[in-house]
Amino acid sequence: MNLGILISTRVNDVRVAQQIGGLIVVPIVALGIAQVTGRVVLGDASIVGATLTLAAIDVVVLAVARAAFQRENILTRWR
Repeated sequence: MNLGILISTRVNDVRVAQQIGGLIVVPIVALGIAQVTGRVVLGDASIVGATLTLAAIDVVVLAVARAAFQRENILTRWR
């Protein structure tokens, strides 16, 4: 969600923001499908490690998105 906010601050169109946001989700969905089909086997340690890493990245992205977010600019700039 924080990446979506960050993307929204940088693009000029709602459709572009949605498309870029969709591209971010694709690798995560692909990993989930690979896990379910048995192509990739993730253990408890790797899942906890990935969760902690993503949580740390999310905190950083939140700080950047909060600094970059300008509501008035977004409302007047988007078509």
